[in-house]
Amino acid sequence: MFESLTLERFLEYTSRYNMDYYPTQFLMLGLGLIARLLVIFRTRHSDRLISSILSFLYGWIGIQFYMVYFREFMPVPIVFCLLFITQGLIFFLEGTLRNRINFQFKANLH
Repeated sequence: MFESLTLERFLEYTSRYNMDYYPTQFLMLGLGLIARLLVIFRTRHSDRLISSILSFLYGWIGIQFYMVYFREFMPVPIVFCLLFITQGLIFFLEGTLRNRINFQFKANLH
């Protein structure tokens, strides 16, 4: 039977995930930093590279975090898993393959 979602249970699963995948967090942070730098310091392929990074990160979260760790917890994470995988596929198809997504940095001091 599925357990109810409590803050304690959520933190327990998140902690287990972090311990099992250490030092993967540094890879994820590095990819996020690269994507951010590509927005600021543009190259000809920045948009495709950022889309590829986002595609990977969304797919990773959908599969590894929601499907692997939370599926035993309750059935709702399967919905989140499918949504994250779908978003990763959208970034891959529209951003990486078709180059239809444009990322840009705008300084706004309001």
